[in-house]
Amino acid sequence: MEKYPPDFEIYLNPTPFLDFDSVEVSGFINEVIDLNKSRFDNLMKIYYTVRDSFLYNPYKISLTVEGFKASTVIKNGYGFCIPKAALLAASARAIGIPARLGYVDVKNHFTSEKLTKFFGDVFAYHSYADIFLNGKWVKATPAFNASLCDLFNVAPLDFDGKTDSLFQQFNKDGKKYMEYVKDRGVFHELPFDNIVAFFKEKIEKTAVKSKIDIAGDFGSDALKDKRANIVIYTDGACSGNPGAGGYGAVIKEGDKRSELFAGYRRTTNNRMELLACIESLSRFEKKASVTLYSDSKYVVDGITKGWAKRWRKNNWMRNKEELALNADLWKRLLDLCQKHDVNFKWVKGHAGTAENERCDKLATSAACGENLLIDHIYENNTFA
Repeated sequence: MEKYPPDFEIYLNPTPFLDFDSVEVSGFINEVIDLNKSRFDNLMKIYYTVRDSFLYNPYKISLTVEGFKASTVIKNGYGFCIPKAALLAASARAIGIPARLGYVDVKNHFTSEKLTKFFGDVFAYHSYADIFLNGKWVKATPAFNASLCDLFNVAPLDFDGKTDSLFQQFNKDGKKYMEYVKDRGVFHELPFDNIVAFFKEKIEKTAVKSKIDIAGDFGSDALKDKRANIVIYTDGACSGNPGAGGYGAVIKEGDKRSELFAGYRRTTNNRMELLACIESLSRFEKKASVTLYSDSKYVVDGITKGWAKRWRKNNWMRNKEELALNADLWKRLLDLCQKHDVNFKWVKGHAGTAENERCDKLATSAACGENLLIDHIYENNTFA
């Protein structure tokens, strides 16, 4: 048995919230661990059991001492990040491994529309267990079960006992997902008064002061919100290049489908490809999650490979001698990508993809139409 300094006793003993001396937690430990395995191996099993067997549910939060206890997660069969971290820390202590609790504020994208309306964009007191292994403290966050992560297109947080496992910074597509905002420190016991004071500020206008009870099921709402994500197909066309041009777009929001198109008397194909993206994304006033398909490598690579950001950083120069063309449109597109969560995907043109083919027809028809618009910046060569 590893020996720890005397001042580590506070990280090994049960507390009112890390109540591993309770019937519920002690029963849980007896069920999960294997006495023939090492403490480390048992801790790994405990971590994944806490993460996946008790579903993340921020819709039901009791602002009472009982509501934040480790044992309550077991009684309820679910929990949110704070009591789930408490259960992991309590379980670690139960098998003789020092553990404490840490808290950070994050911009948390594991949310639903209902939850965002209630808490806003920043989630305070996102909790993790800080566990002492092999002579150092290592962070472990069991909040989000694997099935929920799959709904959000995010890899579940693994824990190897060697490196910190704090939050999912990026989703599976490499898009930023959770952002660190503020560190609130580590504690040997759950700072109940501080946490509850924060939550009560959020519900001070509601009739019930002792709980957060949002109607519905968080997982179901997350799936519904995911299905409501926006899909856009775009294309540009130009006769002569430069010459008469047009763009077309198909926008799909759940069951709703709409089309955009416009023609210009003199422009280029690349400008129409960019404008199709810009006009589509500009339709959304609030932040949206968008998957945008384009058959233009110029557009897709310009965003996904960071070319446009580099050109902007270099004052719209491709290199020391060449200007970056279409800087006016790239600037608008980058601003929209900052506002929205946009995942650009390339699709091969004229390959039978129905919505891409439709965009091509819209763009071509628009370029051949009457009363064509004027691409003033291109025709005046003022910022192209």
